Amino acid sequence: MIRSTKHHGTAGRIPWLALLPLAATAMLPTAGDAQDVYVVEWTIQDPESQLLQDIASQTIDAINFWLTRENVAAQTVRLDDPLQITVIGRYQPRSGAIVEEIVRIRAGSILVEDDPHLYLSSGLIDTLLRRNYYWQEEQVDLVDPSLAPEYLRYASEYSYGPGIRRVVEPPEFPADYQPVLTLELPSKWTVWGDIGNHIAELPGLSYGRARVGVSRLYGGFWGELPFDPIDGGVFGASSRPTGGIGGYLNLRGATISASLGLTRERDSTGRDDSVRLATSIVAYGTYSSTDPVFGTMFGSVDLGGGLYEGAYDNSTINGVSTERSELSFRPLVRLRLYPGVGRNDQVLRLISIQSSLWSLQAGASIRVLPNLDIQVGGAVHGLIGDRAPFQPPATIWIMPAIRFDL
Repeated sequence: MIRSTKHHGTAGRIPWLALLPLAATAMLPTAGDAQDVYVVEWTIQDPESQLLQDIASQTIDAINFWLTRENVAAQTVRLDDPLQITVIGRYQPRSGAIVEEIVRIRAGSILVEDDPHLYLSSGLIDTLLRRNYYWQEEQVDLVDPSLAPEYLRYASEYSYGPGIRRVVEPPEFPADYQPVLTLELPSKWTVWGDIGNHIAELPGLSYGRARVGVSRLYGGFWGELPFDPIDGGVFGASSRPTGGIGGYLNLRGATISASLGLTRERDSTGRDDSVRLATSIVAYGTYSSTDPVFGTMFGSVDLGGGLYEGAYDNSTINGVSTERSELSFRPLVRLRLYPGVGRNDQVLRLISIQSSLWSLQAGASIRVLPNLDIQVGGAVHGLIGDRAPFQPPATIWIMPAIRFDL
């Protein structure tokens, strides 16, 4: 199976001498006018690094069967020998897509350059291309940088040594945690639903709104609906639930996220809900480690700030209630630990600590099932000075994060 991608690393340099046959093909017309764009190589098994996994032994077993198809005494390799995969990405002008193909597999001391469809199943080829397994020592070389996806152009600028590596993927959601419900669609579109807004320091039900949105690659937008099943306390919202809209943009480690709350008539329940979060704009830059900082966990630091507008009930004029607003600026510092991409068997998915001096929130995400995480955490507000009226004194959240793929 061939994997196609419109746009999507970590990286080093593949010795050009080893790539001369591939680089030469970039100079010649290919079938359907396809054009070579990049070559990527990575290691999926290395006994010296204690990187051993079933996907590698399956691949080597298929290679050995292929090597001995005509001569049972032909040289083979051990199931635990080193294994490297080399993939080439070719641009298809007609579709505008980049199609990836396996062009070389090195198993132990044997180099196999035959068509992988001759000895590997389509399912195994698809898995190797998707890389939903452990891998290390990725190396990237760009044949045509102008056509290469943004993440590979970024990846080709850096070189990494041995060790489990993470992919620089399309940006994550601008929050600490995955949404409550995520549906991954083809072509990198994601539809999601969430409760709370961690980046605005209103996690869990303390936000008083439920969000439904779509995201693709470097941005997304959402709509917000009032959602306040619990009246106050450490689980509910302290401000007036309202609707709203929002969006975010994330480019090369810089993120800006904004939400605009829409007005709504006060409830006639007598509840003290005369304040709401009208607008929040948060911008920050992210520095991510290129090596594990604790065991197999990578780390990142976010630095930035947020501008918050609180809207308060004012006098009633001609039977119409009015509002006054106040702006406040808060710094943002956030520390996170998370596993490298491919470490899907790691139970602890995230540890996060975030502070704006006025507030402190911390939490973790734990994998329960392959497509289900449980998120837990707490937040305290008013550490320095007065807390914002739309923030509760403290809040606790316990929420699931469920993922589906189409």
